[in-house]
Amino acid sequence: MLVTRQKLESTIHFVPKQRLVYLNNAKVACSSIKKALWLAFDPASFTVGTSPHNRVNSPFCRTLEEISANADKFQGATFFTVVRNPYTRILSAYLDKISTKNGGQSKMRDSAVWHPFCRRYRLSADITLTFGEFLTMVVREDPSLVDQHFGPQYINILTPFMPFDFIGHMEQMPRVWSFLSDFGVTEEEHRPHRTKANTSLKEFYGPNEIQMVRSFYSEDFRLFGYSDDPNQIDPVSDARRGEGSLDRIITLIQCYTAPDQDRRQKCIAAVGNVVPSLVTDFIALESDSVQMAKLVDLTNGAIRGDIQNWKLVARIGEELLKNNMVYEAASVTHRAKVLMYGS
Repeated sequence: MLVTRQKLESTIHFVPKQRLVYLNNAKVACSSIKKALWLAFDPASFTVGTSPHNRVNSPFCRTLEEISANADKFQGATFFTVVRNPYTRILSAYLDKISTKNGGQSKMRDSAVWHPFCRRYRLSADITLTFGEFLTMVVREDPSLVDQHFGPQYINILTPFMPFDFIGHMEQMPRVWSFLSDFGVTEEEHRPHRTKANTSLKEFYGPNEIQMVRSFYSEDFRLFGYSDDPNQIDPVSDARRGEGSLDRIITLIQCYTAPDQDRRQKCIAAVGNVVPSLVTDFIALESDSVQMAKLVDLTNGAIRGDIQNWKLVARIGEELLKNNMVYEAASVTHRAKVLMYGS
C-alpha cells in the first residue's frame, strides 16, 4: 500500500474547533459533505461559486503540520467517513470522468482526471472508451496507484490507519445526516457531478464487468457490508471499522512532521511494523529520511527489477536528480517507464 503526503493531506479533513475528522471518499457524496461541514463551521468564508474542494479559506487543516499543531484536539476527535456500493460507485466515476455521455446526453469530460488518465495509459485525448475497456485498464493497476475516483475505498479512506467512530453508507444518507446533526451540521446538497449510475447498472454490466468489479474491489465488499451480487445495491450489514487506531495515524503523520531525521526514521519503522503492506521506502524518500547508502541500495534494486512499484521507482529517480546523480537517475526513470507502459 503506497501512501503519499499528498494523499494524507487530501484525505484528512480535520476541523480543530469541532474536533471532527472527515475522511474524504471520492464519488461518495463528498462534495455535499464538505459543503455541509464548511457551512456549519465557517459559513462566512463559503461564498457564491466556492468549491467545497478548495481548502484555501476552509475550516479544514490544510497540511500535516497544521494537524500536528492541533495534536491535542486531533487526538480527541471523532473520525467518520461514508462508503458506497462498489458497482454503482465505479460506474458513476466512469460516467462522470471518462464517458462522453451521461443519461444519453453528450457532456464534457473532467479534464483534471481525464488527461492524467490518458497520459497514464497512453491514450489519445479524443478516444471513446466503453465501460468494459475502462475497467480492464483500471483493474490491471496496483490498487494504491489508481486515481482516487476509481481506486478501492478502503485505500481512499486509509482504513488500516484510521480509528473510525462512524462509517455511513451513501445508500442510507439520512443516517449520515443524523450522525452529523449531533455536531451542528445540517444537510446540504452539492451534486455538480451527479450521474444516473444507480438506474443504469443493467445497461453497463455484463458477466465480465461484474467479475472485474468483484475481484478488484473485493475488500470494499468485505469491509463495508455490501453483497457482491449486483442486484443487491443496499448494504446487507454494517461496515467494519478495521484495525486502525489513533496511534497508527498519528505515527504516520509524524513520519513527515517529526522535527529530525532520526525521529522520522523511527516513526517510519514503527508504522511499517504494524502495517506490513505499507511502502515505507516511499515515505522515507518523501520525508527526506533516506541516507545515501540506502539510496544506492534502492537504486540498484530498481535497476535490477527487484522493485515493481512504478511510482516508487519514479520517486527514487527524483531523489537521484536532487543529489545530482544524473546517469543513475536516467536508468531508474527508464525503468519506471517500463513498469508503467511495458517494454
